[in-house]
Amino acid sequence: MSKKKKDEVKNEMSESKPEDNPLTKLDDDGRNTYLIAAYQGNLKEVKSIEKEIDDINTINILDSGGNNIFIIACVSGNLALIRYIETQYNKSKDSNYNIYHTNTNGEDAYLTAALNGHLEVLKHLEETYDWNIHVTIKDDKDVFFLAIEKDHVHIVKRFIECKNYNVYKTIIQSKNTYDIFTYAYNKGAINTVKYLENLNDKLRWKMYDGVKSCGSHPLLCAAINGHLECVKYYIENYKDRDIYVHNTSHNNIYFLSASSGYLNILKYLDSIHFKIDDKKNQKNQNIYEYIKDSKHKDMLEYLSKKKLGNKFKLITYNSVDSCPICKEKINSDDTICKCINDHAVHKECYIEYLYENTIESDFKCCYCKEKLLQACFIAI
Repeated sequence: MSKKKKDEVKNEMSESKPEDNPLTKLDDDGRNTYLIAAYQGNLKEVKSIEKEIDDINTINILDSGGNNIFIIACVSGNLALIRYIETQYNKSKDSNYNIYHTNTNGEDAYLTAALNGHLEVLKHLEETYDWNIHVTIKDDKDVFFLAIEKDHVHIVKRFIECKNYNVYKTIIQSKNTYDIFTYAYNKGAINTVKYLENLNDKLRWKMYDGVKSCGSHPLLCAAINGHLECVKYYIENYKDRDIYVHNTSHNNIYFLSASSGYLNILKYLDSIHFKIDDKKNQKNQNIYEYIKDSKHKDMLEYLSKKKLGNKFKLITYNSVDSCPICKEKINSDDTICKCINDHAVHKECYIEYLYENTIESDFKCCYCKEKLLQACFIAI
């Protein structure tokens, strides 16, 4: 840039208001053009902006999250940009270039690279600065557990293969103990789950033994957090495992999914004929009693219809009678309700009719006298 042009930029900056200056104007994350260029991994733009400024400190600031330009560059994963910033720091020793800086969340460049899945940046930081991979960052989680959380399986694999890392380490979260195996299921990290499950048998089963001793179970963790893909993978790929495992309250995956409002998991379990009607928890509640006070209305509707559906039986009905609800002819393979004195009626018609005529009460069915679920049905 010519001296004349440089002077023009200087004058423009001094005359304009800070919020009007394109180089100093901040976005919603508190980043100016200089930091945005670093965030985008645009080394050319970073160098270009530096040439326009006499005093780099006017734009080399921390963003609203306390991130300096080095951490921001690690978000982008541009190794050339990261090396360039390292050179700038070695020249100026400006604290805003500091490679060991931590933001307001206690995250440094190494953690940032791991969270964003940049393996080459991680390797560079380890080799250049001997970063300690065992350092606990926050909430008892180190970089490895945070990589599992983000499902960066290539980084997880590096730690597994690193002889200096204890893959049998456990952490405590919300009073629950997890090892890496259970934690992957708990976070729905399906790629990491598949990788860990397909490790050599000795390592995988050693981890699984650790899971059982921790008190947390991978299938229960996946179900209670709504990770259908992990639930399906566990059930469909490991037929030798007990899918009716339960927690200390004797709630199995069906109970836990229902209480958490994950209807998609319930429908999947029903599709594989998961046995539930005879199951009771520690309070001697069946699934219908357990869920009756649920705030998940769609769950109540689904289970209420399921309960009604279980009252039906298949019969051979040789009659020209029609369904009293839809008025359509009854076929020989239609179903009837046990509590309507064997009067033929379409199962779907009956359930829909009852559900549409709802009221919140403690009414009992006028046919079988069974107490109805809360917010359910008046029989025809």
